[in-house]
Amino acid sequence: MNTRRIKVVFDREIRQRKKDARPSFALLDRVQYPRISDFCERLIHLFDLSGVCPHGITLSINGDLILPSETSHILRETDIVRVGMTKESLPGIVPEAKIEHDLIEVKEESYEGQERV
Repeated sequence: MNTRRIKVVFDREIRQRKKDARPSFALLDRVQYPRISDFCERLIHLFDLSGVCPHGITLSINGDLILPSETSHILRETDIVRVGMTKESLPGIVPEAKIEHDLIEVKEESYEGQERV
């Protein structure tokens, strides 16, 4: 079955700016909307969020952000998807070098006061 009924709830910022943004169900046709980014575009048009969220929206489940490049097959009917505002235009995924740099910093901090081998 390619169509799923997904429950969507809106973050406080969206609810404050758009008073009729209430928890709702949206139909997701996984063939027509194969990626999360496609489903985000559908939600923007379905709930008329373009004026409220000029930089787009983000989706999360249980506090975990869903990447726009993910396949829409990860969404299940039992999921509650939280719709949030994107604060500013993002160029895409964080560069890998930035992630490695942050991990190195954390690792070095954890060794403070200990003898390095």
